[in-house]
Amino acid sequence: QGDFNQILAVVVDHLAEMNLVNISTALHRLSKAAVLCPNLKQSLQTSPVVEDLLEASLTALELSSAGEVHARALSNIAWSLATLHMAHRDLLQKIVELSIPRLLSFKPFELSTLLLSCAKLNSEDGVAESTEALYPASARHVAARISTFGFRSLANIAWAFAEARQRQPGLFEYIAREMLMQVHTANAQELANATWAFGKAGCRKEELLAELAKRALGRVREFKAQELCSTVWGFGAVGYFDEAFFGQASLLLQNMDLQASQLAHLVWAFAQAAPQLSLTRIAIVRLLPRCLMELEAGAFEAVEVSVILLSVAKAFACNAKSGFAVPREVSRLFGAAAAWAVPRVGGFSEQSLVGMVKVYQEMRDDRAGQIMDAVGNEVL
Repeated sequence: QGDFNQILAVVVDHLAEMNLVNISTALHRLSKAAVLCPNLKQSLQTSPVVEDLLEASLTALELSSAGEVHARALSNIAWSLATLHMAHRDLLQKIVELSIPRLLSFKPFELSTLLLSCAKLNSEDGVAESTEALYPASARHVAARISTFGFRSLANIAWAFAEARQRQPGLFEYIAREMLMQVHTANAQELANATWAFGKAGCRKEELLAELAKRALGRVREFKAQELCSTVWGFGAVGYFDEAFFGQASLLLQNMDLQASQLAHLVWAFAQAAPQLSLTRIAIVRLLPRCLMELEAGAFEAVEVSVILLSVAKAFACNAKSGFAVPREVSRLFGAAAAWAVPRVGGFSEQSLVGMVKVYQEMRDDRAGQIMDAVGNEVL
């Protein structure tokens, strides 16, 4: 807090005298303070001093000559915007405009930080259009110099392209080959980012996925909840199943504090990876009591409830169709979900409603009629 106030005071007193390096450094230090003290983030987002710094950044970039613009300054400003979740479109567009012709001056971690920062803001209004040109130029640059990038930078670059929905299959091919040679250096977060990125991109590279699963298994107790969820989801997204890793992940997840959205993602991922195997069925059943608790607490969105029901049906509908009993956790969830969904059908998309009716029918669940009646009443 003391450093934070001191930086703000310096900016207020000396902003008019600050050059681009000073400005970008001040932004970076303030944003770093927000990471260390999350309660400061909202203060910074609404601070007129930060707004003045951003405007000063844009002015400095517009007035700077080619030799005065340093890659680190561009990377630091973009990182600060992403960290504070402030989508300053004009500033981002200027950063991209200046970055593309000087990609050779970026160190690997600087370029990966720039791409990651732009991708994190991609869903904000107008950002995708402002930053789109950066991705193809960066893809060519990275592919041509792939051996100079470490695993962390490669994971962050893959994450950025996947998050921004930039289809660059050739780049992912290069990244996969290089990752294979460096995966032994990766920590839990890097393994999670890499797996999630290849899953999000729908890029199934068997040899790399096998090595990621092997390394993740060896470090599985080092994973935080979000990292383990991301890793399981990444494997599930491309239908890749590693019995040893999924088994250990399932056990560890039982003792982790998981949010409602994470539970939905996990149930989906286990069902995608290997829905008919006993290991994944057991993993799903272990998650259902917590799903039920979150459902009763009103923590789920309609789309998450739909995803969970569809995923559970994918794993257990064959039991119902064959006349075999489904686990009681499954029955309880479907009962509670019907009671929850009937008065809320207006919050479901048409696709989700159709899917939900279908899964109740597939599960031979008596409440299928209730769902159909509620959907019919909503349509009428």
